[in-house]
Amino acid sequence: MKIWSPTCYYEDENAIHNTINDIYEYFITEVSFQDSTSLLTGNSGVCLFLYYYYQYSGEIKAKNIADSYIDVIIDSFENDTEHNLVEGSIGKAWLINHLTINNFIKTDKDIFEETDQDFFEIALEYLENNNYDLFYGALGIILFFISSKKTKYAKDLLNKLITIAKINDKSLFWDTDSPKGNAIFFGLAHGQGSVYSIINKAITELNLQELKDHLFESISFTKTFININQDNLTSSVPNYITESENSCDLRLSWCNGDLGLFYKLLQIAMIHDDSDLKELSLSALLRTTKISTLEDAKIHDSIICHGTAGTALLYSHLYNMTSEKVFLNSAQYWWKETLDMKKHKDGCAGYKFSDPEFNYFKSNSLLQGVSGVGLALISSVSEIAPSWDECLLLS
Repeated sequence: MKIWSPTCYYEDENAIHNTINDIYEYFITEVSFQDSTSLLTGNSGVCLFLYYYYQYSGEIKAKNIADSYIDVIIDSFENDTEHNLVEGSIGKAWLINHLTINNFIKTDKDIFEETDQDFFEIALEYLENNNYDLFYGALGIILFFISSKKTKYAKDLLNKLITIAKINDKSLFWDTDSPKGNAIFFGLAHGQGSVYSIINKAITELNLQELKDHLFESISFTKTFININQDNLTSSVPNYITESENSCDLRLSWCNGDLGLFYKLLQIAMIHDDSDLKELSLSALLRTTKISTLEDAKIHDSIICHGTAGTALLYSHLYNMTSEKVFLNSAQYWWKETLDMKKHKDGCAGYKFSDPEFNYFKSNSLLQGVSGVGLALISSVSEIAPSWDECLLLS
């Protein structure tokens, strides 16, 4: 197995180590786990950080606290009324499975065996209502089934996913209702990129080779919208399209835009030895490395979703995939910017986060808070691969 290569500047190593330790101290002294235990928006991100901090530092206290948090998470499971990846039972199920297969915890049996059929039926209902969304729909449940190697459930749901796809000249796509009307999203969080990721994961991890044609039929739809213009700051593929609008604002982020989508397309191209798709994806990704200011990147804080830590993490993956030094340089730059965001005396270990109106707030969450920042920083300065970001379709 290839060893993960850390990607921070050598001169930033001490500051990053200190920041990781500050986040740990903040969690063990100031955080109560009685609040939300959801995966992406609640304190399950804290639990995940503590286990990876234990792996990073050897601090047994971190593991002991995380173990006690796991008991709280499992106890809260049966009271969940939401069943999605972000804030419900599915995210917690993914977390328990991830910690188990990575040997952070031990479980005597498949504790979700009795709920698998319920999860399947919920996902089926989502798909029947055209809700394929990763966070709030069927793809989050399919991700759990794939990562826990429950092939039949995953296969049946993916077959249903294919049946709800729209067909356009022998290519496939998925649309959705939005405040702007019927829309087609292309990003990794809510759009075509998440569908490609899940289908490819089923092919590679569950050996569902019969899905390969559908994978490339769906990618061919996105390729018809790609326009790589080296001379301006518009995205190479739209963020979304409607009957009346085509949004091409370029933003460096995991959730929307070129960086997340073309990272995934490059990964697929390398797995399936598609030289044309690889060349196309690399061209778009290399273009993103020319963006080197917060203003041009449309970044306002350090979060994983659309902040400096998420951007640095993506470039770190790209460097580890390709060994291209330009991606290493970009990762180093954005890790440095992540350190510079640590400036709030009343924040979470120095970090606060911005809403769309630029009001700053504290958050412990994985997706939009300090646990995600801490997890990403661990990967920047160690050989610990960020396998936790499977829940964001990166690993």
